[in-house]
Amino acid sequence: MSDQKKSDLVPIAPLWTNTTKEGAPYLRGYLGNALLLIFKNKYKEKDSDPDWRAYVAPRAPKEKKDDVQDPMEKELRSGISADVPPPIPENVDDEIPF
Repeated sequence: MSDQKKSDLVPIAPLWTNTTKEGAPYLRGYLGNALLLIFKNKYKEKDSDPDWRAYVAPRAPKEKKDDVQDPMEKELRSGISADVPPPIPENVDDEIPF
């Protein structure tokens, strides 16, 4: 049995390490419907100031295939190509000989 299972600690959010554009590390994860971001406090001046600051933001809604307005984008996402005609049914009873 791992130490994690023996602990009384309750996990609340998985976090991943990322890097800002300036090269500073930060943590990112989700806490329910909130995006959780934790940044190193770059304004720390004394020992009593926090080392890290945590922020939450609303989780961005996932884009559904039906929400896409651009017809070409819809086509790409659906896997259908406008360049390929639809298949012709084999047993079509019409009067045209070809």
